[in-house]
Order: sequence, then structure tokens, then C-alpha cells
Amino acid sequence: MFGIPVDGPTSVFCDNEAVVRNTAYSESTLKRKHLSIAYHRCREAQAAGYVRVGWEEGDINPADILTKLMPGPRMRALLRRLFYWNKNVSD
Repeated sequence: MFGIPVDGPTSVFCDNEAVVRNTAYSESTLKRKHLSIAYHRCREAQAAGYVRVGWEEGDINPADILTKLMPGPRMRALLRRLFYWNKNVSD
């Protein structure tokens, strides 16, 4: 991928249990056509072994830095988790 060899499936973590359930289980039903098409592609990718979709608790999801407005201490905690940053920074 992008010139970098990838061994094994790519892990995708999200904090939405419905997304994990709809992607992992083919028997789950989707009410909207555009969702059905998108999840069909995700299900195919997971069945083929290209991706692994897993659930992650919302409080520790580093993707929230890019999608939500949050207070400074929580943002610094997520940045530490994302970059393995161990410096003592005053909160």
C-alpha cells in the first residue's frame, strides 16, 4: 500500500458498536440503500482478509482528536496515546 509492503490484514478500530456489528455479521440488515452498498464493500474486504474491524472504547479512541472538539487535558492524553509521548506536560 503506497509502496510499503503490508503483511496481513489492516486493523480498523471504531467506537461505534453498530458499525462493527454490521461489518462483521452478514445477517445484519441495513435499512438504507447507500449504507447497504458501503457495508457490502466492507464485508467483502473483511471476508477476503484485507481488513479487520474491531471496537475500541470512545474514551481512548485517538481518532477523536480529528473529529471532535475536546478539552485540553483529554486531547493531551489522546496525543500521548497516539504518539507514545511520555513527557510531563502540565495539564
